[in-house]
Amino acid sequence: MRQQFQRTFDQVRMTPDQVDRVRRTLEAGEIQQRPRSGRKKFSALVILAGAAVLLMGAAAVWQGGLFQYFQGPGGRGPADLSQYIQPVQISGTSQNGWTLTVEECMGDDQWAFLWLTLSAPEGRKLPVLGENEHFHMRIRLSRSSEEIRENGGYGTRIQVYDQVPGDNQVQAAFGIQPGIDPEGQIVSITVDQLSYYQNGTEGLQTIQSWSEGITVEDIVLEYPNTVSRIPLELTLPFCDTSAQAVDFKMTPFYFAIDFQMEEPLGQVLEREMFRRMEELPAFDTVKYRTAEREIFSDFEEAALVELHFQDGTVIRPAAFRSCVSENDPYRFQVEWEYRYIYQEGEEGGGCVDGEQTFMINPSQIETIVINGVEIPVSFVPEI
Repeated sequence: MRQQFQRTFDQVRMTPDQVDRVRRTLEAGEIQQRPRSGRKKFSALVILAGAAVLLMGAAAVWQGGLFQYFQGPGGRGPADLSQYIQPVQISGTSQNGWTLTVEECMGDDQWAFLWLTLSAPEGRKLPVLGENEHFHMRIRLSRSSEEIRENGGYGTRIQVYDQVPGDNQVQAAFGIQPGIDPEGQIVSITVDQLSYYQNGTEGLQTIQSWSEGITVEDIVLEYPNTVSRIPLELTLPFCDTSAQAVDFKMTPFYFAIDFQMEEPLGQVLEREMFRRMEELPAFDTVKYRTAEREIFSDFEEAALVELHFQDGTVIRPAAFRSCVSENDPYRFQVEWEYRYIYQEGEEGGGCVDGEQTFMINPSQIETIVINGVEIPVSFVPEI
């Protein structure tokens, strides 16, 4: 469980003034021991950044369309979200006759996903791959807006499919997380190489590479809204105080809960850091960061969020990141991604990072359980 927060909360810090105050107090020996109480949570906006990526694709037969990338709980069968997909149908062609086509687009207020088809020249057949064999497609954003660059760049996800083995095409779902609402942004994407891994061979086998890539220009990220909100009235323990859950936001990619404090979040965190760091060397920044992660991990354990589906399936996603409002020091948000799932096991279980659970159909969720309180939910995207 701690490993998940290690990944996400590394970039979270108290302000320099708060750190200095902690250090001065430690050096002066002025911290009073207080009994441990409640739970806790932190904040600071975390932006995922990325560049060109090469990820593994599955050589599986799919029925077609971007919605096939969306899975039910645990990866059991596709969840049909085709009503939220926007047709695109624009292409780019290389000098040697390969074509890249952007077929469809779908997204929410953080992610945009494109369904791509890469086609070889007529008459050329691609390898037929078997079990545990994979196509790879190197895809990158070759152009993005200044607004995306100013917000720290972008993160990407790629999954490659072979819908009809032995023909001249492969398909891919290409996800973009630009750090801002992607809807309405204009981007260009480029494919630099197609390769594959086949049993009995060493490394990747290149099918085709392009020195300048195959580029599709000026893709407008437009799609129907997939964000649904539900007001909440639920109090959770938080350090030596409490946090009021006031809003639940749900999309096919993640869900988030907004929390309201009775005092500024920074003050609460500062008190908790004083309490936890009494015996820690004031100059040890690694231990500072470890204590921060412990605070936020404890709060996730206190929240104990579960999703209950109409078919009886129950999953417990892991919190992925926390964000504090730039304009409201009393408010923060915690986000959970469906692809991080806690599972019980022989050694006590843990967090499983599985692409097959990255996205789901929220209309299949019946209730959300927070700290033992069951709340009915309905996926009704905002207009």
